[in-house]
Amino acid sequence: MRLFHFIAAALLLGATTFSASAKIETLSATPYRGAITLNAANGATLFEDNADAIGYPASSLKLMTLLIIVEKVESGAIRLGDRVIVTAEAAKMGGSQVYLKEKETFAVDELLDALMIQSANDAAVALAIHVAGSRDAFVRLMNEKAKALGMKNTHFVSPHGLPLPQIRPPTQPQRATSDSSASNSQNIR
Repeated sequence: MRLFHFIAAALLLGATTFSASAKIETLSATPYRGAITLNAANGATLFEDNADAIGYPASSLKLMTLLIIVEKVESGAIRLGDRVIVTAEAAKMGGSQVYLKEKETFAVDELLDALMIQSANDAAVALAIHVAGSRDAFVRLMNEKAKALGMKNTHFVSPHGLPLPQIRPPTQPQRATSDSSASNSQNIR
């Protein structure tokens, strides 16, 4: 047991010495671009720091994609075992992905795993096209849902959240309402 404590102490000392001598580049004073925490019960702001900062919310935007799909499953419009054929549009997605290939087929639940675990943009597009017939039709569903949830300053332009080259970020940030769970950006305005 003494040997274990000696080895553990040596490793910790070595790690401390290394970390003290290693030069760490500071990219930001905070680990975020902007942040806000609200009390869900009453909407009161608990913490706020540059809450209106504009950024790309790709991963958090996928929560709306997930919500739409889960509601379609719950309504019986689609099933978790339904097979999704990957389109060329989905296969060509960049960013975080699981490298789907055109004409491959996967069950809805497999693509949901890729969407939520890997934050896979290609899975987001494949699911969107399967559910609504096209990416644009799915985005319309997302915007309808956002409106129904009271997300007054929210506007989606994709099911994945990557910046689209033809879309310019808003010049004036808009704060999401307290009942909104989405961030502000060029993909959610």
